[in-house]
Amino acid sequence: MTHPSRWTRRSLLSLASRSLAAAPFVRLASDGMAAARQPNVVLILTDDMRADDLGGMPQVGRQVVDAGVSFSRCFATTPLCCPSRASILRGQYAHNHGVLGNTGEDAGFATFRDGGNEQSTIGTWLQQRGYRTGLLGKYLNGYADRQNLAYIPPGWDYWAAAVDHDAYSEYGYHLNENGQVVAYDHSPSDYLTDVLAGKARDFIASADPRPFFLYLATYAPHSPSTPAPRHQHDFGNAKAPRGPAFNEKDVHDKPKWVQSTPLMSGSQIGKVDEHARDRMRSLEAVDELVGGVFDALNQAGALDNTYVMFTSDNGLFEGEHRQAHGKNAPYEESVRLPLAIRGPGVKAGSTSDALVANIDFAPTIADLAGAATPSFVDGRSLAPLFGGGAPRSWRQALVLEGFGGTGDDSGGGEPVPPFAGLRTNDAAYIEYDSGERELYNLTADPAQLENLIKRADKSSVANLAGRLARLRKAGGKSGRALEDAPLSLVIPDVKHAARNGKRGRKGSRPATGKGHGGKRARANLGRRHARRAQHSPTPRPRRQPRLRRNRQP
Repeated sequence: MTHPSRWTRRSLLSLASRSLAAAPFVRLASDGMAAARQPNVVLILTDDMRADDLGGMPQVGRQVVDAGVSFSRCFATTPLCCPSRASILRGQYAHNHGVLGNTGEDAGFATFRDGGNEQSTIGTWLQQRGYRTGLLGKYLNGYADRQNLAYIPPGWDYWAAAVDHDAYSEYGYHLNENGQVVAYDHSPSDYLTDVLAGKARDFIASADPRPFFLYLATYAPHSPSTPAPRHQHDFGNAKAPRGPAFNEKDVHDKPKWVQSTPLMSGSQIGKVDEHARDRMRSLEAVDELVGGVFDALNQAGALDNTYVMFTSDNGLFEGEHRQAHGKNAPYEESVRLPLAIRGPGVKAGSTSDALVANIDFAPTIADLAGAATPSFVDGRSLAPLFGGGAPRSWRQALVLEGFGGTGDDSGGGEPVPPFAGLRTNDAAYIEYDSGERELYNLTADPAQLENLIKRADKSSVANLAGRLARLRKAGGKSGRALEDAPLSLVIPDVKHAARNGKRGRKGSRPATGKGHGGKRARANLGRRHARRAQHSPTPRPRRQPRLRRNRQP
């Protein structure tokens, strides 16, 4: 059965304010501003999109990055689909909301629902503030209840979420559309990203006078990364990026789960490249979806009063550290997210290098809507960063954590063991349940090739371990205070800028500048065409090589 309507082009989100109080609920935004004219909010959330994929999306570049603020250090605190999405809905670290995986114990939709988390989410907060709320696409892994496919969580006025795993293939899936389960087939018009684009346009065009919040979550570019028919043959010769960490040769100082993964063979590398091409192709339809959202906002006369946020739930390996696929690991390719925000009062073309994370999305949206935010929220509003840069007082460290298990979390060797770590501005410190530890100087070694734990200053390691232990027990206001506290560290320099016979290679230094690359990164784009990174307003031919991915600490 098919009823997706056709779309046009353009969308995204953002705004907020700052500190969260410890009372049961706190008001973040100025009531005067919200009461005068409450802004609309659109959150566009992709699935398994790497931060460096952003440079290959011209609509997102023109409509959001160039028109707003982009964040060069945004992270998924738990780089796995369901824990990250629970954090996005609640503004909490996974160790506080309790959804630790996609499937199994303490995992998935059932854990989120049964733990009472659905009773207080960004949907309920904005609905209580008088917003018309809608969620389209992917909700949580394991949704819906097999006994009640028509179930709709609290907080959502309009609901069109996929209820089966077939949605990942973009065809032959079922959507729960406001309590009615609707089947979609395999015709070109059933392509899920396009269906969601049409529903987003219809939601925005509603005559309902209330301000709206739209949570628009695509399944692309998640594997199998099925492209739309019109994009099936694009990027014919493109390859996954060949950065210093690609098929890493020397892993003697890495934990056992990496050491147990053999070097990729030529055929394995070919499969990595093939999947990279499919991911790029599937993101073309997402880029068009973004264009369609912006067209709908323009047609509704709502663009000037709408904040748009474009982001992902986690990153993905494409051959780095020998990992042919997967995530749920503490390395940059897995934890780093794209994030760009546009809206009233956001400085166009600005970049912030402050440490931000998926736990900040919900309090940011609540802040700009003037909604009450519960005291359990661990994140903070990003509004102080909307002019670019970072304020004098901001978080100095973020918790990164993973809870082990099998599935798509590693690329061929042992599963990634449970881990917890700290990501600071310049360093990554990781502890595994196995007793292994890692420490990286991200200014000198952004590819994370040289584990410095054995050469590190013992007092610095003790400071990192102590801060990590305290943060994993904290929450809300006390946790934010711990994140902000100065952290005394002496991180040793690396012996080589890059190993694997590529010492001193260009690109091993951190890139700086605009959110999807900056001047230094754009100078090194090579065959991945600098033109798309610059986002000129003139249309581009569809087939173009992909951006070389930038590496920022």
